[in-house]
Amino acid sequence: MTEVNRKIHVIGINSYKFEDLSFKLQNLFLETENIAVPNSYFEEIKSWSENGLEKKKLFFSSNSNQELVNWLRSQKTDVILISRGDPLWFGIGRILLENFSKDELSFYPSNTCIQLAFSKLKIPWQDTVNVSIHGRDSTKLVEALKARPSSLAIITDSNNKSLEIIKKNLSELNLIDFYDFWLCEEIGLDKENIRKLNLKESLPSDISSLNIVVLTKTKKNFSNNIPLWYIFLSGFIGISAMILPGISGSFILVFLSKYEFILKALNSFDTAVISIFLAGCIVGLVTFSRVFSYLFKKYNDVVISVLIGFLGGSLFKIWPFYEVLEYNSSNEPIYTTPILPTASQSNDLVFFFTFGVIGFLGMWVIEKKFIGLNKEN
Repeated sequence: MTEVNRKIHVIGINSYKFEDLSFKLQNLFLETENIAVPNSYFEEIKSWSENGLEKKKLFFSSNSNQELVNWLRSQKTDVILISRGDPLWFGIGRILLENFSKDELSFYPSNTCIQLAFSKLKIPWQDTVNVSIHGRDSTKLVEALKARPSSLAIITDSNNKSLEIIKKNLSELNLIDFYDFWLCEEIGLDKENIRKLNLKESLPSDISSLNIVVLTKTKKNFSNNIPLWYIFLSGFIGISAMILPGISGSFILVFLSKYEFILKALNSFDTAVISIFLAGCIVGLVTFSRVFSYLFKKYNDVVISVLIGFLGGSLFKIWPFYEVLEYNSSNEPIYTTPILPTASQSNDLVFFFTFGVIGFLGMWVIEKKFIGLNKEN
């Protein structure tokens, strides 16, 4: 293996001021001729060479990672690459390690923008989930949001309208009210700005391209504006799905606009809301079971007909063969329409009929062996 004679020094910064570098890194900058700097703060770093330095500097600014890698390979002497924060934390470090040997690389990390943001917000961050959508799609972001962590830090990308993507994903997952949205701009720099945005309003137009987003679970008490009797009633009516076939309890809560409300109460362990909702469920279960028992005795044929109607109507939603009409940003189907099975779905069709027959025979056996036996006795 050939010996490596030059070094690529990757320096993480949190300030555009030369004097904020350690003495060791200041001397390294003074002694190195070739300097690579990101476009977003090229002029700020280039100004360091205007302070009467003895050695002339050659600055390079790339428009892509591949362009940067090609330039670094062309250099025969030591090079400094300026980065933000820790280059090995969602930074350029990963790309460099894929293209150069470890012997060629030296890393000088600074505090990450996430560390600085949480210190400014005065929020512990040991349990924070970190996601980057810088040069990436939002798949990891959606997965993280679905897990509903207490705090989430997002590395954004000014080139792909990251804030709009985050807002859209929060809206699609009904999490707009679940998190406080902190926009942290130019953290650690002179123009540092931290503000909490209301995502029910339009995004500001004066947003810096150097920004990250921190989501923290809101401390709002959502039960304050909801009458307790309505929470009780939601549980009372929603439990009917446990008795009536063909009706979804979740659908009833969505219809009553309380599905997300109950989920938030469970996630935040709001004992007051959970207790009232469970009380409604218990009272509803006892009440509905007595009402249905009476209806079966007095109007058996009519009740059976209604239940068959419920089951028949629900087939429209549980029919396994469908065509997707529209997807959301996470590539998940949101609008579908039932279709007849095609030749490519023959295996699914076999499973469908096999388990349908098994279910029918199972019910027939139960009817003959147990229910019929009770009638004879």
